[in-house]
Amino acid sequence: SLKGSHISLSLHVVSTLASPLTLRHGARLRRAVFKVFLLVCRPLLFLIKHRAKLLALKFAAYNKQLLVLLHYLLHIWRRRAGGGATDGEANTSMIVKIKSTTKRLWRHPSSYRGRALQSPRYHYFSQYYEQQHLEEYQSSIECAHALSRVFEAVGQREHIKLVNKYIPYVIHAYAEGTGALPMDSKQKNSILPGVFALLALCSEIEMKQMFANLDEGGKAVFKILVEDYKRTYKFTGDV
Repeated sequence: SLKGSHISLSLHVVSTLASPLTLRHGARLRRAVFKVFLLVCRPLLFLIKHRAKLLALKFAAYNKQLLVLLHYLLHIWRRRAGGGATDGEANTSMIVKIKSTTKRLWRHPSSYRGRALQSPRYHYFSQYYEQQHLEEYQSSIECAHALSRVFEAVGQREHIKLVNKYIPYVIHAYAEGTGALPMDSKQKNSILPGVFALLALCSEIEMKQMFANLDEGGKAVFKILVEDYKRTYKFTGDV
């Protein structure tokens, strides 16, 4: 039963909910922030699906929330140990991080000897950080799927007049944010369907303009993005 006068209030509530996504968090708090991420995606999806016409004058504020979500997701993937590496490389990187973290936790010099690293305490921290790492990774994939669904709803052809001048900002943020971020197949498959749906609304001129405004890393990502879009999505609408 939302009306035009309620859209501003709805976006204000969404903005308030999304405010933690602009801050840095410890590992324990990030678990709660992932839930906030998913919670914010729900009203954004509802608004673009069922109240798109009422968003006409407020889409700039709506798009701002999309960018907040995208920036936070890419930030989490950048800070992930071994991000974009193979499983073996990621595990090796994680063990190195665990050892250094464990050393910092044990302040006594005798604890730094090799014998101490084989203690039950080390194995406990090893399992704890590895489990924490995997849980955070799975949560980020779930968040990427949720954001991709919002992007796909925004990228519907009937919304083109409403969203066409805002879409380049989202694609630009994605290309630059992933320019130095190698992503694995799960990460790509979780977010690319939504990005492709947005790209489908862009004309050739808009694509050239976006490419010209990117840095070198972003241009490399954008080239691959367009090639993958033309090969897997343009004529099928699917990945």
